[in-house]
Amino acid sequence: MRMMLKTNQNGGFDCPGCAWGDSPESGMVKFCENGAKAVNWEATKRRVDPAFFARYSVSSLMEQSDYWLEYQGRLTEPMSYDAETDRYKPISWDSA
Repeated sequence: MRMMLKTNQNGGFDCPGCAWGDSPESGMVKFCENGAKAVNWEATKRRVDPAFFARYSVSSLMEQSDYWLEYQGRLTEPMSYDAETDRYKPISWDSA
């Protein structure tokens, strides 16, 4: 909840989910429902590591719902698609 109070505020950050305009007025709530969802998904502690991508091919991931995919968590490192194996594999930050 603390993060939501910094959304679209002076000294805070712009919402990753909407185009809420900057305004000089202060106010406690400056985000929409989609913005609240986006901020909460970004703030999740769930992580998707290379073992996840070793377990699932891209074809199998494409069969999952958007909700299921988002619920798995955030990436922990850059990934690159390997067409030969139909899987994502980790790459270095320099290669990304």
